[in-house]
Amino acid sequence: MWRIVFFLLIVPSFGCNNKQPDHELTDSAAVAAKNAKEDSTVMSTQGVTEWVQETMKSKTSTPKLTWEEQWKGDDLIQSPFSPESDFYTIYKSVLRWSPDSNYILDIGSYGAVVTSDRFGNSALEQGEPDTELALIEPKTQQRTRLMFVGPSSNILDAKWMSNNKAMVIGTFDKTGNHDNDTLVWVIDVTDKLFRLYNVKSHP
Repeated sequence: MWRIVFFLLIVPSFGCNNKQPDHELTDSAAVAAKNAKEDSTVMSTQGVTEWVQETMKSKTSTPKLTWEEQWKGDDLIQSPFSPESDFYTIYKSVLRWSPDSNYILDIGSYGAVVTSDRFGNSALEQGEPDTELALIEPKTQQRTRLMFVGPSSNILDAKWMSNNKAMVIGTFDKTGNHDNDTLVWVIDVTDKLFRLYNVKSHP
């Protein structure tokens, strides 16, 4: 089971030891089928297949998202958020704003090292082996950890599907054999509801 205590998509944490905390599952057959159908409809109208394909850098296969499970993130860690004045500029490349600007998905500021190029422009380099997926609410100055992943995992990108629903794509080594699965989380940030899909590629 690939549950995450925190990280849309969006969710709790899975760490370096690949042990997943328990969650309140809401995966009855009827609810799962309804939500999967709803996601499929939205995905088909927003270029999600192309986005997944581009993120995976795959031009020869068509990704198919297979539903695995869903859960409520009732134990997400929240903390006050008081960013430095240049936070949004420095970390622009890893921040994904919702259409109404009420939320931001932060897919990579955690542990990042800020450097400068020869023109004085700021750039980010990965520092920590772990990655955090966080939800920032600028108006209320709150930050919620949705997901925390260890070296065996990687958050690749995120995309908003609506003002309160996002999609996050990443990789996870389920077997420990360095044979990573590509996973997609659909997160309702209002209800803290997470749905997990496995991306299978078909010729």
